[in-house]
Amino acid sequence: MTEPTPDLRAEAEKGLATAQVTLGRHYATGTGVPRDGAEALLWWRRAAELGSQEAQYLLGHCASVGEFGPRDPAQALAWFRKAADHGSTEAQLQLVRIFEEGDGVPPDFAQALAWMRRAAENGDERTQLRLAHLYEDGDRIPRDLTEAVRWYRIAADWGSRRAQFVTAFNLKNGIGLAKDEGEAAQRFRAASDAGDPLATYYLGVCYLRGLGMPLDEGAAQELFLLSAHGGCSAAQVILDIQNPWGEHYTGGDAPGSAAWYRRAALWGDPEAQFHLGYSHHHGLCFDEDERIPQDQAEAYVWIALAAENGARFAADHKDLVARHLSAEEVERAHERLHLVKEEILALRRLL
Repeated sequence: MTEPTPDLRAEAEKGLATAQVTLGRHYATGTGVPRDGAEALLWWRRAAELGSQEAQYLLGHCASVGEFGPRDPAQALAWFRKAADHGSTEAQLQLVRIFEEGDGVPPDFAQALAWMRRAAENGDERTQLRLAHLYEDGDRIPRDLTEAVRWYRIAADWGSRRAQFVTAFNLKNGIGLAKDEGEAAQRFRAASDAGDPLATYYLGVCYLRGLGMPLDEGAAQELFLLSAHGGCSAAQVILDIQNPWGEHYTGGDAPGSAAWYRRAALWGDPEAQFHLGYSHHHGLCFDEDERIPQDQAEAYVWIALAAENGARFAADHKDLVARHLSAEEVERAHERLHLVKEEILALRRLL
């Protein structure tokens, strides 16, 4: 930011809000003029009274953190609310924080949730994903898988790579929406193009099994190689890049099938362990004649093991699945987890 020009000051004096905000920033930072917080606030108030959401947000921020004066949560709330009503996403997020934390007001999660929705509808990826997680986990609101899937899809359409992958996975397996292998493959491709190795692996599976696109083993192998170099262990297993057990690993099962995931999970692949647990959590159908039964205890075993081995998303899903189990069921699941670990070690010793 350079020294304020005479024209800038003249425009601010004439009542141009953008010039007033800019001039206020000069005084706030001491750029080209002596630093003067009172003068910065004066210009921002003039712009705020003209409806500038940027100035309203800046005044809210100053009141919230105590910049250029004492901290004033009531003033912060008033200015943030004005800016939020004018469409400021950052102000909406501040209102979420204020009502969640009870900063100057009694905690009110219903109000926080309402502002969360406003920010999400404005395209804020963080809030879209948070809403998806809240509905998926049933954390502080009733669990609603359909609403979770909807928010994942909205976030994906706004460009979130993670949401793109989750939406593709849901479409492939018919979780919370109609099964659509064609759209799933397109979304796996979009997430893959954005640099997601796991999405690249699933796109390879789509080519290998003709899910939503013609069979193309050559394209599948290229994608598995790209995914493996990106660190995806499932792709590395297929290509034997990090697999010391050779042909014993897949046993001839088609990659991406339920039998393949069971076998890969037992041989210690964390992504396969997570996928197997997730499949038990939802009772997924891989093919018309191949369904994994819904079993929350079994889901907990495999997702807990995947979390220990570093699989993505596993730690969060472990807590989610645990909510479906009693304390006794969790204890029995831990006993089974111990047995599964012993079985995996035994298989490694055998080879």
